Amino acid sequence: PHGLVLAARAAGARQRLPSLQSLEAWKEGCFEVQAEGSQLACLALRPAPGQIIVDYCAGRGGKSLALAAGLAAASGGDAAGAGAVLAHDVDELALKQIPASAKRSGVEGVIKTDFYKQHMKKALADAGGVDAVLVDVPCSSSGVLRRHPSLRWQMREDALAGLADQQLEILEEAAAFVREGGTLLYATCSILSEENQDVVARFLDGEVGAGFERFAFDEGDKDWAWDPAALHEAYVGALGLPSGALQANELALLPNVHGASHDGFFMARLRRTS
Repeated sequence: PHGLVLAARAAGARQRLPSLQSLEAWKEGCFEVQAEGSQLACLALRPAPGQIIVDYCAGRGGKSLALAAGLAAASGGDAAGAGAVLAHDVDELALKQIPASAKRSGVEGVIKTDFYKQHMKKALADAGGVDAVLVDVPCSSSGVLRRHPSLRWQMREDALAGLADQQLEILEEAAAFVREGGTLLYATCSILSEENQDVVARFLDGEVGAGFERFAFDEGDKDWAWDPAALHEAYVGALGLPSGALQANELALLPNVHGASHDGFFMARLRRTS
């Protein structure tokens, strides 16, 4: 939403386009390459100056960079007063790639990568939690089949239940770090309700989720770049779904509904009440 969408190369064109990462503008930190769904998830957290945000399944840090940029922009470009993004992932090798990316993008003072250490986790929980946690969980990746068609051969219906259980477990782990009044955002690149709405409903019905409520998207989320209500309406209308198929705190994207620049993506926003 806050960027450029590159048009596909014309059919039959022979000229090979350069890698975006080979451009001087990328090397100088002028832009990042990121799917729109991931950008929307970061916007949905409403980054504000001074906040502490945890990217709980950070991977190589794409969304951590977007969150850090959001904090810096919200503080008027003052990285010192921006706040912090704490990047966490079970893959420590992936985390080790983040500092170099943060330096290139000019947000090295905002992103921290030592959250995976147990003492840091305990300290955050004991301090009453953080302002927001983004949980983009491992999933079937059914939403990115158009870009990675070979994934269809790796999908098994009998594995879906186990995957959903793992997603719920991760969501419950991440929820422990949200302060009262703070935001928890669950996200997947899946189009399957078993990994999306059903996991959120199970979480809210459980012991950990009892302290959370649905945090609806509203006019406070709308800006020149995106309109959650319009995205929601397009999804429900195009698929002929009943109005309750998606809750007011949920958004689902599909390339055939929202445009070819979108992958299949789902997010649900929650707020801790107690």
